[in-house]
Amino acid sequence: MRPTRHTMLATCILTTFWPAIAECEPESLWNHNGSVMALHAVGAERVIRYQEPRIGMRQEGVVSGTVRFKGTKSENTYSGTAFVFSRRCGAHPYQVTGTISADERQIAISGTAPAGFDAACRPVVYRKEVAHFSFLRSIEPSPPVDRDQGAADTAAAERTRLEEARTAQEREEQRLRSLREQQEREAMDLREQQERAERVRRDGEREARRTEEVRTFSNQRDGCRKYNVEACDIALNSPHASQQDLADMRNWRDVAAKLRADFDGCRTGSATACDRALASPAVAEEQRPLLNEWRSAASPFNRAMAHAGTVARTAIDGVNVIRSLPAFAQVTGGLAAVLALALAAMALRRRHPSSSAGPHAAAPSAARDTPAAIEALELAHAYVDEVREADTPTLEDHELRNHHLDLLALASKQLDAAQKLDPNAVLEGQDKSGIAYRFSIDELRADALLLEGITHHTHDLKRAIPPLREATTLNPNRAYAFYVLGLTYAANMDKSGAVAALRRAVVLNPQNLSYRKELNRAQSLSAREIAAHKATRFAKWILDSSTRAWNSFAASWNIVRVPRLVFQAIYRGVFRL
Repeated sequence: MRPTRHTMLATCILTTFWPAIAECEPESLWNHNGSVMALHAVGAERVIRYQEPRIGMRQEGVVSGTVRFKGTKSENTYSGTAFVFSRRCGAHPYQVTGTISADERQIAISGTAPAGFDAACRPVVYRKEVAHFSFLRSIEPSPPVDRDQGAADTAAAERTRLEEARTAQEREEQRLRSLREQQEREAMDLREQQERAERVRRDGEREARRTEEVRTFSNQRDGCRKYNVEACDIALNSPHASQQDLADMRNWRDVAAKLRADFDGCRTGSATACDRALASPAVAEEQRPLLNEWRSAASPFNRAMAHAGTVARTAIDGVNVIRSLPAFAQVTGGLAAVLALALAAMALRRRHPSSSAGPHAAAPSAARDTPAAIEALELAHAYVDEVREADTPTLEDHELRNHHLDLLALASKQLDAAQKLDPNAVLEGQDKSGIAYRFSIDELRADALLLEGITHHTHDLKRAIPPLREATTLNPNRAYAFYVLGLTYAANMDKSGAVAALRRAVVLNPQNLSYRKELNRAQSLSAREIAAHKATRFAKWILDSSTRAWNSFAASWNIVRVPRLVFQAIYRGVFRL
């Protein structure tokens, strides 16, 4: 019996690399990382094969009968060749040594095994590997059987093992497939939850934004109800305004805009505008005392008395000036005063000519041409920008001042053309800094008039006042225009006009310290300073009138004319004394 077994083992060892040919029984079974291994021994020769490889090894190409180790045993030491397996590159050998435990139930072999391969399946990475084998059971040798019957039984057993392995692999694949499907379902559920959360967040933000817009519209509508023009403009552009809201807010805005116009008219001396402003439902209680004050000053009787007082004070100041002169100068000054009064009366008559003709009938409005009106506004805006960006002319810079006035005249012509083409045209765009702007015809005209007043300011204060007043009338919300008008009034020693204009500037921009400082300075003007300024202007006016009168007289009687410079020298000499 033993020679037969040794013969079979020898045949098995000789056919190590051909597992399909070597049909020999193992001596014992061992566990190696979950796989069942078969140990074949003949003398000192040892071969360890996979008997039942685990699923992971099958995926790497290992089948039943594949050699894991072949070598020799000397006492308790193993040495030989082990194999690692790769699905792409197959089996690769490496040298190992190891030991078997004293009870011969544990085998451990170690060596440097290939761990990575290049495209040609050449090992490029190695690692230290220790393989452990644990004893399971011994296998008794089978009795001799007929070779054909044994081959058939072996083939049947192999088919059974292969079927079981295939079944186990299918079960493992099914389990992995189920696990993968479950993970995909969980990932899909997670994505759906995230999408729902994102939709909820967006809906919440949209609702919060809508709520804030509604709240802002409600606040602006309340402000418009209190006749705040700016609040009306914002609320009218809100998408939450209903048709009734739009109608109400337009009505409130019209009332507020009319009050502003009447307020400015009352300030400039119109009693009718004062009456309309006092009767307006938009007038505030703090505005009534100022309107009443202006209304009293605007009455015909008060205006006449104020004018008479001004004339009387001016005459007294002039008389005092003349009395301080030598006798000859007093006579000359008296004649000049008489001539000046005559010239003043003639000037007043020319300024207020009588006319029996009624007001002109309004010209019929032509068809609107909005694109052409906007083109005209663009040209006007370009002229205004050129003046705004240039330096302000000094007192002696007549050429630059005339150039600025020419540019503003061109802008005024374009604005008149736009007014005829489409009175409601609006210019929108962006400046060089990227800031958006929006100008109506009146707003752009107000800017042009403001620049005209600033251009005149350093040269002729009296010519600066009319365009500045008109600029504040066209755009009553421009604090800076009222500030410049107040400074011009103050320089002209018109205390009431300066205080009124600067007070309006402070109302529009109460945070500006310069506005408040100039208002306090205007309120602090003394009557003596004002009288001295008026006396100086009166004397200058007398000398100018005397110059014109004497030269007219000299031209009529063909006598020597007196140059204007002589009168100016007399004026400076008198006031130097």
